[in-house]
Amino acid sequence: MQLRETQSSIFDTTEACGVNVPASEVAKRHVRWMGVSSQRTADGRPIAALCDSTPTGQLIDLIVSLCPREVAHRKFNFVNRVLQDGAGRLRPPTTDELAESLPRILRMMRKNRKDIFVFLGNHIRVCLREAFPESRLEYYQVQTLGGAANALFVHHPSYIRVYRHKHMDEYARKVARLIAETAL
Repeated sequence: MQLRETQSSIFDTTEACGVNVPASEVAKRHVRWMGVSSQRTADGRPIAALCDSTPTGQLIDLIVSLCPREVAHRKFNFVNRVLQDGAGRLRPPTTDELAESLPRILRMMRKNRKDIFVFLGNHIRVCLREAFPESRLEYYQVQTLGGAANALFVHHPSYIRVYRHKHMDEYARKVARLIAETAL
């Protein structure tokens, strides 16, 4: 997909997002992508969160390319270590491993109240639902959690790639539009 901007000096426009904002009103906002846990290289070393060498990272990079340039993006993992089963394969985090990481994430959200946190997948959503029982935590709706930061819950890119692969472009445009509407 190509990001096409208008030639107008008055508006910064993204066709993919469909948001027109006067350039004078645009403030630098940060999107903090929150993956589930780290992955590893073939020789077992952890790699950067949501790295573009992974299919998930590639889809995140596509979404980032569709977002307005005034929005900065940072990538993190909810659980900051590689999780493996007994056979050495990657596995999802346990409820306890997610709960262990929750205080760090909540501190990050309180410290960065103006940022948008994009949480990937149901594991994180379930963990945060326990921390914020009063919140519905619906997919594809920006919500404020505990007066802290804006949160956007989306399906994990690996779910989209496997089960909804025909809709990847639609998913990317939808997430980019929600980010643009919230950030601008």
